[in-house]
Amino acid sequence: MIELLNNVMSFVLWAVLFLILTQIALQHLLGPYLVWKTERVPVSHDFPPQDVNTFLGEQMPVVREAVAELGTLEFVPAAVSVLEKTNSKASFLVLQHNTEPISAMLVIASHAKGSLFYTEFTQRYSDDTVLDVMNSPMPSLYPADQAKQVYRFPGMQIPELLNAIKKLRSRLLPHKTPIRSLGIGSELTDLARWMDLEVASLIERGYYRRAANGDQNRLSLKGACLFTWKMAWPWKPLRNVIEVARARRALAAG
Repeated sequence: MIELLNNVMSFVLWAVLFLILTQIALQHLLGPYLVWKTERVPVSHDFPPQDVNTFLGEQMPVVREAVAELGTLEFVPAAVSVLEKTNSKASFLVLQHNTEPISAMLVIASHAKGSLFYTEFTQRYSDDTVLDVMNSPMPSLYPADQAKQVYRFPGMQIPELLNAIKKLRSRLLPHKTPIRSLGIGSELTDLARWMDLEVASLIERGYYRRAANGDQNRLSLKGACLFTWKMAWPWKPLRNVIEVARARRALAAG
């Protein structure tokens, strides 16, 4: 009887291991192909403006509370639009400050596996480099870029997040000249231009292929594999730990 139970337990353990390995293999082999088939980015971004009041009226209480909290910090809603892809949708609200060159953005993203909401602060400099701080729970997808320093603090409250970017700005880039991240009245146009430049950089680095015809760029094999693997187990949770630890070290330094 004991030998039978041992055999059953051994079979169950091997079956579970087989299922886990099969899942990992599918994510790493089939996943890149599926992403390559579906993922596209526009050759030229265009964000049609939407009515801010209508947008706010359609949002969950947590979004409206974030807008109110940003209001106490003197950030005012300036523009709203949406970025839609074949399998995802991201609505975003840009907020501007009267004197502070930092811009704020609330992002509400949804896709087949769920949704997320986060706040992002961005500081641009006269040499077109960027300092970006956010409280998104998701690790970044795009590769590191020397022109864009990104620090992620999941769960950090908005006032703390604003203090974090100001602290990092004064500590990491004191020799650079901050400029307004997005022009007042031209937020969506400026944002589209910066995103076009980011895509151009990804094309130069081999993550996307420039469209020969049409209005969309598609992933290269390199981009499809690396973008998929970054969000697969065990790399996604590992990268999350590394990113958060890096951000905390940067904030605590000095």
